[in-house]
Amino acid sequence: GQTLQYARRIDLRQMTPRGELASTGYALAKPGEPNAAFLVYLPAGGSVTVNLGGASNSFAVEWFHPASGQTVNGGSVNGGGEQLFTSPFNSSSSLDADVVLYLHQ
Repeated sequence: GQTLQYARRIDLRQMTPRGELASTGYALAKPGEPNAAFLVYLPAGGSVTVNLGGASNSFAVEWFHPASGQTVNGGSVNGGGEQLFTSPFNSSSSLDADVVLYLHQ
């Protein structure tokens, strides 16, 4: 339901697995500015470092909590290097701690 609606916003066909770009090891990337995008999975929530070195423009930051379907706008961040992101969601259970970070131009 909610996850599918969110996934429809992202053209996953244009993204390729790039686990080396995220400290969690789970990332999809769509290269090529001005429409570069990154989709990063955090299986335990918390924080993740993402290497945005291949892109110099700014990215909109959006967080998605699959268990609740909630999204949170995380502002924007500049590309050009590694960035640390911390999930805005707090979970009392490891069963619903996972979150998705969506960075897009």
